[in-house]
Amino acid sequence: MGLMGLTTAHADGSMQGMDLMEEVSLDRFAYLKRLSLDLRGRVPTFDEYMALESQPDVSEADIDAMLDSDGFLDVMEAYHRDLLWANVGNIDFVNFNWDLQRATVSGTQVWYLRRRSYLYRGTPQDNNSASIPCGDWEQTEWNADGTPVAQVGEDGRRREGWVWVEPYWSMGDPSMESPIRVCAWDAQESEVSTNGVACSSRRSSTEITCGCGPNLNWCGGVSGVNTEVTVGEQINDQMLQVIRWVIESDRPYHEILTTNRSFVNGPLVHYYTYQSDLASNVSLSPAPVDPIFLPQVEFNDYRWHEVIQGPEHSGILTSMNFLLRFQTNRARVNRFYNAFLNSFFDASKGTDTEHCTDAGANLKDRCECGKCHQNVEPWAAYWGRFKEQGAGYLDPAMFPDYNELCERCATDPSLGCSTECRENYVVETVPADHIPYLGQLKPLEFLTESERLNLEGGPQLWVERSLYDGSLARGVVAKMWGRFMQRDFTGGKADTEIRDELFRAFVNNDYNVKALVKAIVTHPAYRRIR
Repeated sequence: MGLMGLTTAHADGSMQGMDLMEEVSLDRFAYLKRLSLDLRGRVPTFDEYMALESQPDVSEADIDAMLDSDGFLDVMEAYHRDLLWANVGNIDFVNFNWDLQRATVSGTQVWYLRRRSYLYRGTPQDNNSASIPCGDWEQTEWNADGTPVAQVGEDGRRREGWVWVEPYWSMGDPSMESPIRVCAWDAQESEVSTNGVACSSRRSSTEITCGCGPNLNWCGGVSGVNTEVTVGEQINDQMLQVIRWVIESDRPYHEILTTNRSFVNGPLVHYYTYQSDLASNVSLSPAPVDPIFLPQVEFNDYRWHEVIQGPEHSGILTSMNFLLRFQTNRARVNRFYNAFLNSFFDASKGTDTEHCTDAGANLKDRCECGKCHQNVEPWAAYWGRFKEQGAGYLDPAMFPDYNELCERCATDPSLGCSTECRENYVVETVPADHIPYLGQLKPLEFLTESERLNLEGGPQLWVERSLYDGSLARGVVAKMWGRFMQRDFTGGKADTEIRDELFRAFVNNDYNVKALVKAIVTHPAYRRIR
């Protein structure tokens, strides 16, 4: 004989008692606790338990209040952070050549660019591993080209003095030290070097007439005020603000994937305006957000400000976080396919093309590879207008589908291909199946005419198609069910009926995620003891 209350899961997804009862449900106090933990991320208060004493059960109004709470928004942020692996902290947003550090010179603290100090203070034997701060005096003399007059020491190194600067990271925050002493060479404000190089670009790293700019705008502080870490944290949070806005405003859930609305704060505005061309290992040119859309705010303004971007943007799918977390178009396809359509690429269920080969660059026609890539490659074109290993929009006016110069450099080695051609256009001639596409935008390679429409429509087009065929709604229902039930739908009859019921309700409620979650947590299956 079984124990009272012991339950077992049947193949159809139902829970049936082994002995004295067919189903065992949570009492109202346990139900309140589970609801509160799931919907607000905390246990109920003593007063909430006491209020339930006089009620037959947790009321619908109680559940609605939880769904309308800030706690639920926090729960949804955490859910989507896990769903989208939202962490880009591994990216070097400001190259180390622009990292300002503190040093103590004769008892005085000064800020300087350690990695570039050998350029203007060092001897021919020095390199970027040298640490050569300036001298301890206020700089008062300047050369005709704007560089500070330096003194040559006994070690053969040239040293200038320091100047007072109000750094951008202290503006609006009286608790931060300001002004600070900055070595005069590193504090130069010229926008363009004497060689014609923009001082806010990575190409200026060897320009001795370039410094950190006005208020040190082009450099990052790393000694006690790690501005680069701050920027990375805000990029992580930026995407979640779109999700929070959609849910808090009771807007259709799919708008997190289609809206051209975004949010920025002080650290992001400063980064997009002054430092986006200084990242290492990723290309943020074009910039992730066009500066024309940005408000005028100080670095220390952490309030979120709404910005409306161009119509090409598609919610979190074209956010800086998503594009940098998934840096290839194939990776972007895979995450959307799994996170929102609840689907996976399974080569064991695919088939090769009739004339598949074991060589060539076209993965759609490669034996075994094609089993997945027949879908992956056309879908990757949805992100074709967004930079791979970057986050900028490749505007057709600047990056046409075909570039004659890129084709010419690909076929004439004496010309040499520019960075723009190498990064964005087909210039490889080996394997030979590249040749018909030379000079074309990389995402267009090997696509049929109908598949090329994906590039024009962008991620929004895939979202629209998945709304039309119901795959997005079914995927979201399955993901939310798994989150709150801590199990996937089974293939049994009972679970199939629940899934279809939730799908219809989600669509009929205009894809309102609060209504979907409410339907899940008020379903009898949620209340069963597991």
